[in-house]
Amino acid sequence: MRPVHVDPKHARAIARGHPWVYRQAIAEKPRALRNGDAVDLATDGRPFLGRGIYDAQSPVAVRVWTQRDDERLDDELFARRFREARLLRKALAIPARTEAYRVVNAEGDRMPGVLVDRWGEWLTLTLQTPSLRPWRDKLVAALAEALPSRGIYVHDDDRCALHHGEPAPEPLVVREPSCTVEVDPGSATKPGLFTDMREIRARLAPRLAKRRFLNLFAHTGAWSAAAAAAGAEAVMSVDLSGPYLDAAARNVELSAPGY
Repeated sequence: MRPVHVDPKHARAIARGHPWVYRQAIAEKPRALRNGDAVDLATDGRPFLGRGIYDAQSPVAVRVWTQRDDERLDDELFARRFREARLLRKALAIPARTEAYRVVNAEGDRMPGVLVDRWGEWLTLTLQTPSLRPWRDKLVAALAEALPSRGIYVHDDDRCALHHGEPAPEPLVVREPSCTVEVDPGSATKPGLFTDMREIRARLAPRLAKRRFLNLFAHTGAWSAAAAAAGAEAVMSVDLSGPYLDAAARNVELSAPGY
């Protein structure tokens, strides 16, 4: 591992578990470090602070993956972190009717810069930084081993491509407790559903029965679909995008046939 020396006044945060080393915190670094290189962090009096991945472009110069000297950045570590994230979601008791949710949430699951979203039997692996590109194949292989799926898409910058398994059908229909919607896990922009609103949709949807519901900035209409399924008296979706409004109409029909 290439050593990166951290200024002592910044080292305390890293020692307490902060996953980012900002560029101004680096006192010394080896020459010719490449984007994506694995590095060891050290400071005065501490030859090992942690191990992470170097980013040559971001203000975050190193994303810390482990503070254990006996843990290497390899397939085994990636697979273990993926399995731990899966077990955490199982412990959270996500409702059985939920087919779309975040499986891995970057630093929150000790996988800095890595997001994984489930869309039914397909997964989307998002690399939040170009420094993870050299690790892409190892991450895909570890994800395929730890979370079986029919296919894995990799979303990187403005590109998205299938890297494992078979492509998802078009459209792919997934369910939440409050609605049923179409998604596109291979989309280079947005897949069609903001899963972080799942719980609040499920909580509020029953209160919309027999009410008139206006959905502004409707996107693909998951809220409209939830309101219709809950028995809202009337639902209106408003968005600047014609394709999004078309998708919203389809999602309302999927969630509340004949509405």
